[in-house]
Amino acid sequence: MDYRVISVDDHLVEPADVFTKRVPANLRDKVPHIRNIDGTPKWFVEDKMIAGVSSAAGVHWRDVTKPGISDSYENMRQGGWDPKARLKEMDLDGVDASTVFPNFARFHGDPLESVPDMNVRLECIRAYNDWVVEDFCAADPKRLIAQTLVPPWNMEIAVAEAARSVKKGARALILGMAPDLFGYAPLWSHEWDPVWAAAQDMDVPVTFHQMSAAFDRAVFQKGKGTLGGVGHSFKSHQDAVITENIRAAATVAHVTTHTAPLAEFLLSGILERFPRLRVILAESGVSWIPYILHQCDYVGERQQYKAASSWELKMPASEYWKRQCGAGFWSDHIHPDLLGFMGEDTVMWEGDYPHPIVTWPNSQSIIEQSLKTVKDPRQRSKVLAGNAVRLLKLT
Repeated sequence: MDYRVISVDDHLVEPADVFTKRVPANLRDKVPHIRNIDGTPKWFVEDKMIAGVSSAAGVHWRDVTKPGISDSYENMRQGGWDPKARLKEMDLDGVDASTVFPNFARFHGDPLESVPDMNVRLECIRAYNDWVVEDFCAADPKRLIAQTLVPPWNMEIAVAEAARSVKKGARALILGMAPDLFGYAPLWSHEWDPVWAAAQDMDVPVTFHQMSAAFDRAVFQKGKGTLGGVGHSFKSHQDAVITENIRAAATVAHVTTHTAPLAEFLLSGILERFPRLRVILAESGVSWIPYILHQCDYVGERQQYKAASSWELKMPASEYWKRQCGAGFWSDHIHPDLLGFMGEDTVMWEGDYPHPIVTWPNSQSIIEQSLKTVKDPRQRSKVLAGNAVRLLKLT
């Protein structure tokens, strides 16, 4: 297939029966399911309401939070969960292929964390992985790129589920870049080596999606109408507006949840020990990465003298990045100098369908704004498709 534009980060709106349809019958009352509350679908685990259903595709940003606009399957565009509809949306937007991440099932490193029983959670992860390969991406596997969720609490289980899903057709492994924040081993621990070895041997990349709401300030995790924590509850319209503005600031800051983990990953020795491991940062943006690369090189050069013979890195951190990594942007201004510093083989585009920052259906004009100073057709081709083809092994 002739790929011209590939999005390395899009999402799904899981259908109501994605878990109940595929888990063993004796577990169906324990897995996430949809209940209609006042006519609006909500995800429940047993009797606890966990989240709603939403999509921002085709909705003006001013209207995304309005009730009845995009908070039900009937009101949102079918491209969220229907693969044939998604392919039509992609055609309309000039996008040839898309890597798909879950939504409710999560993508921050602790998949299906709302399911407390780990055995049930594993069955839910398997159910999602089967659905995304066998139902959604099967509509056109060359255009809809399946990725598999990986259980992070047990490396043997993680490797087994990764292998099972890749055998079915998954093209990448979804992990979180800071699993220690959820109580699991940090990525730089050697406990993860079996997973890196498996990904390398199976010849599939690991994708780290920006970690999203898991890193929001506590005030946004405790309900609406507060700003600044206990003792700072605001009731006026002006204060409510400020709260929403700070929510917007939190969205901007989400990409920074990759900054410290990326530095740890590059200096950990993982890419030295596993030289064929490929890594993709999704929904991370790229403008901040040159700072991390430069500082990892600068500080790392000095630190190796303290580490003496135990220093694992044979190259500067930025060289490991250029050899094995890549990251996606949706609206950054991409300059030739940035491509030169990061490596023109490491920058990719993404559309984030159907989240609020979605570029659909205006992706082509937004791409032109981002690449207006990149005149070299070879570089543009790499950024828009070639780098994703290489990292995801699409040919």
